[in-house]
Amino acid sequence: MLCVFKKLFAVLFVDKTYSIKKKLLIASIVNLTFVFSIFIFIPFETFFANIEEFTFTFSEFWLPIVLMGGVIFALLLLVEMLFKGKWFGAVVSLVFGGTLACYVQSMFLNGMMKTLDGSSDNWSISQKIINIIIWAVVALLPVVLVFFGKTLWSTLCKWGSALIAGMQIVALITMALTTPTVTFDLRITTDGMYEVAKKDNVIIFVLDRFDQTHVDTIMEKQPDFFNELNGFTYYPNTSGSYIFTHNTLPFMLTGIEMADFYPTTEMKSNAIENSKYLKFIRQNTGFMGLYTSDTVLDVDTAAKLEYADNIKPLPTTTNKQMFAKAAIKASFYRVAPFVFKSRFEYTSDNFNAAVSAADESALFGNGSHYYDALMFEELKTSGLLIDNQHHNAGFRLIHTMGAHYPYNLTENGEYSEIETDQISSCLGEFRILFKYFDELKRLGVYDDATIIITSDHGDTRIDSGEERTPNHCPIMFYKATGNGENHTFKTSLAPVSHMDIFPTVIKALGGDTSDLSQYGLSFDGIPIDELTEKTKRTRYFYLGLQDPKIIDRQSCISVEMKTVGDARVLKNWEETGRKVYTKNTNHGF
Repeated sequence: MLCVFKKLFAVLFVDKTYSIKKKLLIASIVNLTFVFSIFIFIPFETFFANIEEFTFTFSEFWLPIVLMGGVIFALLLLVEMLFKGKWFGAVVSLVFGGTLACYVQSMFLNGMMKTLDGSSDNWSISQKIINIIIWAVVALLPVVLVFFGKTLWSTLCKWGSALIAGMQIVALITMALTTPTVTFDLRITTDGMYEVAKKDNVIIFVLDRFDQTHVDTIMEKQPDFFNELNGFTYYPNTSGSYIFTHNTLPFMLTGIEMADFYPTTEMKSNAIENSKYLKFIRQNTGFMGLYTSDTVLDVDTAAKLEYADNIKPLPTTTNKQMFAKAAIKASFYRVAPFVFKSRFEYTSDNFNAAVSAADESALFGNGSHYYDALMFEELKTSGLLIDNQHHNAGFRLIHTMGAHYPYNLTENGEYSEIETDQISSCLGEFRILFKYFDELKRLGVYDDATIIITSDHGDTRIDSGEERTPNHCPIMFYKATGNGENHTFKTSLAPVSHMDIFPTVIKALGGDTSDLSQYGLSFDGIPIDELTEKTKRTRYFYLGLQDPKIIDRQSCISVEMKTVGDARVLKNWEETGRKVYTKNTNHGF
């Protein structure tokens, strides 16, 4: 048996050109650098650079990634050792060339990659062709060198790999030492989400990325679809506030300006602490539920000030396979040539979706349509309940996946493993809301409820180049207290803004809206039901841009825009001259 094993080993691995020891040394160095660069360094760097986008800690993150890298290293080494002579050199050279090409792509060729929000980057055909030619030439160069001598080839592979790995190790250690630690002892739960107050409910639904044009499309295909929204008025002429969720939601929650391109946790924490608007809501409600992502709400500060009754300790687990899959997408997106990048688009939600609770219905999640479908099932099976513990008004803000990519919601509000499309997901989102409103009607609290359906921003992304245009209009549906089942659905072209949400909520809770500064609001807002189509006003919006005039391509700005006309018409918008410059260090979000 031993003799058979020796003969098999000799046939498979003995190489007259290279000794086993030399093959192992060269292949190991090249493979380690390849695995570290692609499958470990990029996911780790992405985590540290975007730590505020994730809902898990590094201790939960690193082991699945390293284990995945170890498996890939072992498989590569086994395959390479089966080749002999120059074939062995060619295979190892392909791995080193791939590492080198990926490094060049990541460091020098990606250029001004736009914020990764599910949209595709629009590189031209010529850019894609030039890019893939450069990528291929760099990748194949080490293979050519195999035929010019073993010494030159082995030196290049060993020292070239060591140099790339060394630079990345230094960069990673620096980021690890300088990135603040984030913990998740508290979580945003669904506690109280399926309850409502006996009267005076104020409920805001934020449907992510839902655009006014999506509503137009639905109305064209199904003219009567929104008729179920008894008492609601639809405002297509609505302007937003910011271009991204991580700006809009902190602003929408606190009323504090979030013009910095990428607000930090400290900024969001300070906004919560200084928000007189949140304090007013707390003083005038028995239950206050903020159902959104941990990445846009500083949960520790909100819990400390008792601004969110649904933030509580909740043990969670992580799905290592989902982590590994998300890490591979993140890496391949960064290193792939332009022509292939669309296949590997990802967001932080691809990672966050791997975090779950033992009771999956207890953890609030808005990073996937799966959670929206879960809410629909809960509404169908258990419905809503009256909150008998609190006797005064209730405030709830519920942030769903809305019209955001990836589209995994059917038009009937069910989750689909197979991707659907954007309009189907939009229809499904409203099916869920229709069921929620049916429950309010069943409980007899629909008519006196104040309900806003809006979105954080329209279906847009960061702009680059000289052309500067605001995003498409976010949706805005509003039902005032007193409008109920006996009132029909209407449409109004009144000039509404995100800024009007604040005085609308204040008015619904009995506050005085004549002077918004007493609530810490530095902008002009008008209760939505006081706006008419004849109202004349100036509305403002912050547009996020990567400025080509700035040499540092990672520097971004927020440009203030204004309009006095219809927000849906792009030519009605113009710059005010106010700009907020910020250093954006994230990579890919």
